[in-house]
Amino acid sequence: MVDMVVANTLDGRDNNSFMYNSVYPHCCNSCHYATKQEVNPDFRLARKRYDVSYANLHPVRKQYDVSYTCDGYLIVSKRFKQFCEEKSYKNTIFHSIPLEPDFYFLESSKIIPLDYARRNVQFGSLCKACNRYDYVAGATPSYIQQGFVMEENTFYQSEYDFGSYNRKSPIIIVSLLMAKELTAQKFKGLYFNDVLE
Repeated sequence: MVDMVVANTLDGRDNNSFMYNSVYPHCCNSCHYATKQEVNPDFRLARKRYDVSYANLHPVRKQYDVSYTCDGYLIVSKRFKQFCEEKSYKNTIFHSIPLEPDFYFLESSKIIPLDYARRNVQFGSLCKACNRYDYVAGATPSYIQQGFVMEENTFYQSEYDFGSYNRKSPIIIVSLLMAKELTAQKFKGLYFNDVLE
């Protein structure tokens, strides 16, 4: 069987930030790992590089339109959000970030069925209390379940969060047409990986 590219994962650069530096909310009483992602009201994007003009060294934020925190939060710019709204992309949830009004935490409200066996995704220990794995490895390339037909103009996310411990996040998946439209906007930090069938 020949693998066919049928969609793309939406990925972003590392923004060198943590949504939470230590204590996470919504932690399981058994495994002690976070059971959901939630915006930290004190979150600020990290400053990564330095402005050396006038011999003054001070950190300047490197701005990405699409990026991930080190603990797996997908952060997008206001420009990215506005484009998604103009295109009427469905199932997007943009969470405001109080101290970063030009940026949002993005999630999807629609689950896409992936073929975890065909991809040979590795699952860690399952916590019986929260029904979450301590790690899930093997995000890319993702395989969609055969026969599933994606809706156009729709953001999807995986059933499971990939990564380990408190650094897990779902895979965000868009159609090939949406990936082409988003690429044309030249959003900084944005890139894609193949989803196969």
